[in-house]
Amino acid sequence: MMRILKPVVASVTLIAVLGFVATAYAQNDASVPGILAELKSMVTTVIAQLTTVQDSLATLTSSSAQGNTRWTPILQGMTRTDCRVITISNVERTVRAQIWTFARPAFPGGAGFPPAPATPARVVLERTETLAPGGIIELVTNDGYFWCQFTVLDGSRADIRGSIDGWKDALGPSTALAAE
Repeated sequence: MMRILKPVVASVTLIAVLGFVATAYAQNDASVPGILAELKSMVTTVIAQLTTVQDSLATLTSSSAQGNTRWTPILQGMTRTDCRVITISNVERTVRAQIWTFARPAFPGGAGFPPAPATPARVVLERTETLAPGGIIELVTNDGYFWCQFTVLDGSRADIRGSIDGWKDALGPSTALAAE
């Protein structure tokens, strides 16, 4: 965004400056100081506005604005489900990895099925560790519907990458989805 914004603002400012200079030369010499004062005022205003835009963009792209959590999509594991998170920061980070399972509404029963109570979404496994750069946490559970949550307790989500993997056999994951 800044790569586009700076040249646009610079171009508009240059055109305005050239317009004022042309106007100053086209008029008599007595009006030149007034035009130059107006030009200085306009340049000051443009610089102030550009600074405001830069500050706003810096706030939007700062690590605190990004949050500190990444989530994976929901996945139905075949024989097992893994959640993995790796730190990509160049400093140690404390990371919490969690595997969640679905909430289930109450089932009233019928057609030969007994009634079942509602169950809320819940954490199946959880681990918190301080990881060195490149450190990994891996959580493994059995078949079911799961998703992963990865939280950086002393940094931002930009410090980690994560995934959920579904395995159908021992040869390796058959499905892998990245955390966002």
